[in-house]
Amino acid sequence: MVYRKSLKNREYGFEFSGTEYSLIFEHDNMGFVRFAGRSKKIFYLDPSPFLPTPKKEKYILEKCQPPKNGELIRVTSLETETVVRQKFGLFNNVEIKYVRAWEKINPNKLIHRKVLHQDEFIDYFKIPFIGISDHIEPISRCLALYCVSSPSIGSNHKGGIDTAMLTGKNQWSAFKKLMSIIPNNFKKTTSSYFYGMIEKEKNIQPVNSLEVSRAFKNPIDLFVHIPVTLKVELKKSEYYRENIDFQIPMMRSHLLDALLFRPEIQSNVESHIIESIYDMIENVESNKMMTYKQDIGNASPKLSSAFARLNFSEKVTKENIKESKSMWEDMFVRSQQEKAFDLPKVQSKRSIDAQNLYYDLHNIFGVESVFSMDQIKEETKYSEWILGDAIAELQRCGAVYSPTNTNMKLIDLKI
Repeated sequence: MVYRKSLKNREYGFEFSGTEYSLIFEHDNMGFVRFAGRSKKIFYLDPSPFLPTPKKEKYILEKCQPPKNGELIRVTSLETETVVRQKFGLFNNVEIKYVRAWEKINPNKLIHRKVLHQDEFIDYFKIPFIGISDHIEPISRCLALYCVSSPSIGSNHKGGIDTAMLTGKNQWSAFKKLMSIIPNNFKKTTSSYFYGMIEKEKNIQPVNSLEVSRAFKNPIDLFVHIPVTLKVELKKSEYYRENIDFQIPMMRSHLLDALLFRPEIQSNVESHIIESIYDMIENVESNKMMTYKQDIGNASPKLSSAFARLNFSEKVTKENIKESKSMWEDMFVRSQQEKAFDLPKVQSKRSIDAQNLYYDLHNIFGVESVFSMDQIKEETKYSEWILGDAIAELQRCGAVYSPTNTNMKLIDLKI
């Protein structure tokens, strides 16, 4: 099967996500807002943030507040007129719809037609590998989590998941082939969802992306959320490449639906996140050598919310946190067996700025209170530059974590 490398110009049913199919064929006057140029009155309703509407219709606001760009809405009151437009010598009817009222819709409620079952999605990532299930299953889950990314904000103020791919040349090639599921649109730094398969270590940080997911081949300097040891036997490429190509359209459609979910970490599961962070600190500190650099404070929230997204869930559950913790521990143990990648262990001693900031935050907010970056700026006198670096350092060592995308909490830790 030939698949499109870009998300543009998709036209067959199997290429559409469940949300796109629903909005194109089952719902009128509903879609994701895309304003026409700089106008805040004229807009289109697209079937997803990744596909312009195929319908010849345009909406114009009248006597009501504008929705946000990218928001899913249903127009509830309108008047319609049909006009004839000429383009390239051809005449087309275009419906102009004058909007007097609209309502916001939760996109996750639309998905009643899943393209794939979750297990089918995960099984795709097993295709090139040979080995017993106990070894291949965790790898496929890790690759699936990397693929669905995470909405949880990290120290770079972005969602996404960073992985250390501890791998050889042939396994790296197989990984990149699997990642053909990622459309070319998402490999551009201008994309809202950026994915990078980075062979030569480089800290790529797209400014305008909401989520940044990077897979580094054998990284040395950069901190990541989870290691993936790909030292496994491979099938010959001629036996798996065609199978991958055949499955990509459906896999990609499933992925586009998953990205619309933004699972929240609610207060009733925060204690499990904190427990997971403490366990991660203990695991890292007990090892004399490390094969990569572990971002501790951001790993559990990101991996847990990725598991929730993989399940098409709007909330992070205790089970998601337990799953992510178990998977990370398994991958961590495997990574430490790869002695060829041993690195000098990162010094446990923190910078003076990070230590001072931790003590200040401890005195001002304590370990139970939620606080925001704006509150830190109001209560302390650190420069923007020093504050940003110190917070990132505290997050990486597990002293600070973000239960939501706007707030932070301290972990009770000896700095």
